[in-house]
Amino acid sequence: MISHRFYPQLMVTYVFFILTLIWSCGKGPTKVGVEGENDPPDTVITQKALSKIPIETDSTGALLNLNSFEYAIEFTGVDLDGKADSFRVKINDGPWSSYSTSTSSSGTLEFASGTATNTVFVQAKDDQGAEDPTPAAGEFTLAEFDANAEPTTAFDSAPGNGTATGRGVRFVASGSDKDGQVVNFIYSLDGGSEMTVAADADGKAVIEFSVALGNLLSAGNHSVSARSVDNLGAEDATPETRSFFVQMGFQPILTQTAGPAPGGGWFTGAGVPFAWDTQTSHYSGVIVRYEWSVDDPVNFTAITTGAQTLDPQSAGAHIFRVRAVDLEDNLSEVLTVDFEVAAFVPTEGILFIDNVSFTPGGGPYSTQEEMDQMILDGFFKNFSQVDVWDSDNLSGSNRFSGAINAINIPGPADLAKYSSVVIMTDGGAGAGIGPWEAAPLLAAYFQAGGNILTTGYRISAFNGSPLISATGLSSISGSRGADFQSLEGFATASSRNSDAYSFISGADVVPIVPGVSARDWERPNNTTGSAFRILFSNVGASGSRQGQRIAAEFQGGSGSWSAWIGVSLFYLDQTSTGIVKLGDFILGDRFGEVKN
Repeated sequence: MISHRFYPQLMVTYVFFILTLIWSCGKGPTKVGVEGENDPPDTVITQKALSKIPIETDSTGALLNLNSFEYAIEFTGVDLDGKADSFRVKINDGPWSSYSTSTSSSGTLEFASGTATNTVFVQAKDDQGAEDPTPAAGEFTLAEFDANAEPTTAFDSAPGNGTATGRGVRFVASGSDKDGQVVNFIYSLDGGSEMTVAADADGKAVIEFSVALGNLLSAGNHSVSARSVDNLGAEDATPETRSFFVQMGFQPILTQTAGPAPGGGWFTGAGVPFAWDTQTSHYSGVIVRYEWSVDDPVNFTAITTGAQTLDPQSAGAHIFRVRAVDLEDNLSEVLTVDFEVAAFVPTEGILFIDNVSFTPGGGPYSTQEEMDQMILDGFFKNFSQVDVWDSDNLSGSNRFSGAINAINIPGPADLAKYSSVVIMTDGGAGAGIGPWEAAPLLAAYFQAGGNILTTGYRISAFNGSPLISATGLSSISGSRGADFQSLEGFATASSRNSDAYSFISGADVVPIVPGVSARDWERPNNTTGSAFRILFSNVGASGSRQGQRIAAEFQGGSGSWSAWIGVSLFYLDQTSTGIVKLGDFILGDRFGEVKN
């Protein structure tokens, strides 16, 4: 913004003074026209202003013209025996410009600091060629024109006022300067001597008291104040200050957030992803590193992040250990996780996990046991190596008579025996029983080389889980919906259990409604490091989804194929030709399971 100062009264007074002086020296009208005499003109500056030039950056993002300002100056000339008709300008000790009739000038001035001065000289020449022997001088200073705004200061990270901390404390100071760049911070501890720390390219700096720097704070009350300084030396007039209390004996607290639960398990061939939270809010601590080890209580490896994925581990018992270290070199208690790794060497075929806790209406059966049997007779018709895990009815008369277990969730040793897992998610038992709780273990199963097929409209319950991350899909959800529409390679079904309800007719991958565009629900290829193809979906004639019954397949990092299908038990419990083909296509063609 340009600041202007006008000098009309000064100009009138000055002109009056010049006229009086000239007349008093005998330069009045009685002198005019005397041959051989021509008095030189006088130069008068009538207006001047200074403004900041907008900051620019080069191709690397570096700031340019931080110290550049634009001046504007206006002037006139007084000549009692003629006319001042031209002017020239120079900056400081620079060269004079050419004479011109213009009565204004503008240009760029560089200020090395907030106290620097630049002078613009103006010289008038009259119509007989006489030059003003004492050119007018216009001085420019940043302070005079308020041309440089002060920066502001804040703490992005620091102990709160009145909080308790350990002896190690870290502040992240942040400065902002609307017309320049913050280059330094001046800070002090407890009102003592001031120290300067340089700002980075983002106008930030770390003020730290730590073992590494040898300046740990003493116990008791302390305060830290900081103010930012811009590239021209202007300082924030209102420093940022924090007051806090230092105590001894604090330590961080770690809590596990990912990976095998204590006493849990994993699989050979799958990386083991551990993660943890660190609590330091009880003393405003700052973590500088973590240290972890596996099967070694003495030697630890340092990292700076709160997560570590172990390389695939050998079969057997393992112990993962991790601890946190703060600025004061306080150590947290070691977080210890015992876990068992099962050898993934499948010896059996398919594990069918029935998580359905009700008997759906409209089915040709009255109990869940009948429903499970019809699924075996339909979808699994051509596969003899199928075990049922009735996780919703672990005991009682409704439990499938052929169920292989009586525990809530399959463990690593149980899953490792099977080359494929099919999970039914319609309905579902209560919390603590369903496969949702086994999502991390199922993710490891997939990474180890296992095949996973989920069915039902509650697939969305897995969203955000390790299973979603491991398989590479951000989300696939299912819901109840209408029957499949006629697609390329498919026939319209008059009844969901009709033989006309076919699935595959010789096609490997069948496009969804060819020629229909702008289907925002279709995900043709949205995964990284994996191949993903939609096989089919029930859609209306316009291409809109009808219940989002999507069947898709994608290949994970281990090379195993996994299929997610939005088809619920209302279809898998059928014995139509189409459902049998569906089972043959996924389990046989895609998973490589041996048929009868």
